[in-house]
Amino acid sequence: RAGGEPIGAAIASRSDEPSWARECLRKFLVAPGVAMNDVVPEALTEIYKGSKKGHLRALHQKTGVPFERMCFFDDDPFNISDVSQLGVHCFHAPRGVTRGLFERGLAAALAGQPVPDVFGAEHQRD
Repeated sequence: RAGGEPIGAAIASRSDEPSWARECLRKFLVAPGVAMNDVVPEALTEIYKGSKKGHLRALHQKTGVPFERMCFFDDDPFNISDVSQLGVHCFHAPRGVTRGLFERGLAAALAGQPVPDVFGAEHQRD
């Protein structure tokens, strides 16, 4: 919850080895004793080869969440540029998602305002 509003998380992963990627999610701890796949339901996990834009479109279809109410973190500038075309708030995270970057993304998504150009301040590295 953020400001009383429920928030959700989803996973968009481009992989030609989905079973291996899911294994990684079982081992990636987000808190002591809590793995990533414990907090993100399988229904909101898009893991397959292809464009991250396609992954976000699929998540939009499943959830009904408007693109401007989503935030996306990625270490690849191409994915940031590609997904931002949908109107998703995108954040380049070359060293991973920090708490500060997560909070900026959450604030942008909760505001639900139009996304600035991909080269705007919102898309700076953290």
